[in-house]
Amino acid sequence: MSYIASTKSELLEAQGSKYCPVTTLSALRTLREFPGKIAWVGTPCQIAGLRMIQEDNPVLREKIPFTIANFCGGFRDNREARRLSSLCGVKFQNIKNFRYRGDGQPGFMRIETTDGECHKLPYPDYARWTGFSKLKRCRLCVDAMGELADFSCGDAWLPRFLNTGIPWSILMARSEAASNILQEMKTAKSIIVEGISVDELKRSQHDNLQSKKNRQHARRRLFSYLKIRMPVYDGGYKNIAGGFLRELRIHCQYLVCSFLEQLRLYQFVAALLGRYR
Repeated sequence: MSYIASTKSELLEAQGSKYCPVTTLSALRTLREFPGKIAWVGTPCQIAGLRMIQEDNPVLREKIPFTIANFCGGFRDNREARRLSSLCGVKFQNIKNFRYRGDGQPGFMRIETTDGECHKLPYPDYARWTGFSKLKRCRLCVDAMGELADFSCGDAWLPRFLNTGIPWSILMARSEAASNILQEMKTAKSIIVEGISVDELKRSQHDNLQSKKNRQHARRRLFSYLKIRMPVYDGGYKNIAGGFLRELRIHCQYLVCSFLEQLRLYQFVAALLGRYR
């Protein structure tokens, strides 16, 4: 569920990563009546959808002067949350509070039950505990870092930040107005800022950038041969010819893992292969 947060408490209540499908554009229905401007928060694909709507809607361009995107490698559907809950011995209807990320960096999935139990699963390790794969549309996405947003942010997967015990995040300003806001926050000491180089930025998101930029061409070739419908882009990835067999192997692996998950055999087979403990 998406909503317009107009107080600090509402903002804090909504914070945190949501590794599941979330409909943000539904909030547009209430935006026209909202007495003010907002900053729109979403995944790269959600920002892209908003930008397309804004092209033909001057009211929304005025109402939403700033957008904030998270770095994104894709997500799975709600079956994963239910399956992870069952692996903890928790019935989904008995969950009182559920968070995909929390308790520091990289943090834990946190499942609290109505009878007072609390289960914590380490991130990102718990992603290997089920056989579900990313949504097909996520595998065909070329935007790893919110390229159409005014602000982009994500985890600082760099040793000099991970080992400090402080939950650092990377924050990018992609427009002059966004840069000015960032500078004002820095001057007012509202945030602590530590500069990083472009090479460090690329290293921190290496696997995601490789998947979405360097491997995308081969993946699209594979999907084309398989007659799978694909989104149309005017760029955003590199036309590198290699890697077709690799993408075929990964695609088959996804299919096998998903099939084993449906049979409830994934954990057994994955444990034998050293993938699941």
